[in-house]
Amino acid sequence: MSGPADRTPSLQDIADKLGVTKATVSMALRNHPRISLKTREAVKQTAAELGYRINPLVAACMTQMRTRREPGGETTLAFLHDHRQEDIVRGSLPASYAFRGAVERGQPLGYRVEPFAINSPGMTHRRLSDILTHRGIRGVIVSLLQESKVVDLAWDHFAGVSIGYTLHPAVLDRICHDHFTACLSTLERLTRLGYGRIGLALRGIDHRRSVHFWAAAYLSFFRENHKRPLPILIVEGEDRAALARWLREARPDVVLSGNSFIPGWAREDQLADAETDFVNLSWEPGHAELAGVSHTFSEMGAGAVESVTAALQLNQTGLPLKPKTTLIPGEWIDGPSLRHACD
Repeated sequence: MSGPADRTPSLQDIADKLGVTKATVSMALRNHPRISLKTREAVKQTAAELGYRINPLVAACMTQMRTRREPGGETTLAFLHDHRQEDIVRGSLPASYAFRGAVERGQPLGYRVEPFAINSPGMTHRRLSDILTHRGIRGVIVSLLQESKVVDLAWDHFAGVSIGYTLHPAVLDRICHDHFTACLSTLERLTRLGYGRIGLALRGIDHRRSVHFWAAAYLSFFRENHKRPLPILIVEGEDRAALARWLREARPDVVLSGNSFIPGWAREDQLADAETDFVNLSWEPGHAELAGVSHTFSEMGAGAVESVTAALQLNQTGLPLKPKTTLIPGEWIDGPSLRHACD
């Protein structure tokens, strides 16, 4: 028969051993910033010594109850970006679609998603950490940034997730577009449509933002099919002369690009002949004349909310030891720039 020594340790047992209140123990185990780091570490060490284990179902239930105590029954998640605030809320940027997807997913879960511009005047990482802590915001989404950069918050206080590959280094779990698979499926589609000379032309910034996955998929496709690929063009800046030279020498019948710039340059300067088609691997609603792959940024925003709220319900804050990447598939969009598809 089990005796008292066999029962599961409780929060009160930890509190009694340390001479603190049960509420202090509860907040310390949730990494609440109101509790000093020294006390949090002491509580966690004592909990481990006593064999205390958090019940994830109870923890999730308690998180939900705490959420409902807040005005409006919502908890706020911070959506960090480096654009103008109005562009995020109402614009057509990739980060704008991610924000609206996050807002839509957060509402039925009881979370309000609020944008914060990390590049606003006078804003520093320390100041932003203080603002979020003061407001009781513990969930943070780092959106697609204009360029790779560090976001050095006091992460011990927050559960975080990033969207895309622009957070550098990759210290958080992240939700990303599946560049490699999208490029492979596009190459397979073009081959079925009868295109024989498929080229890849990328701006350097897009090549780096895709973490070279587009180029890797392109080379892998031709290697697996025992065919010789055309030389890959990487354009730095707005080097239209390099694009003109590549089009003239490689003679592609269809060009894969990472945005609308390269097809636009070719059209504006009449660099490509009338028989050359174009595909945008990062399809944009504002350039519907181009066939391509939509990154479904709204789904990435929704996925980010699901990731960070799951961490909050399990009281998981701080940087993960081994950040995970979740890949979201793209969606093919037809367009008149791919004429074989219209034949």
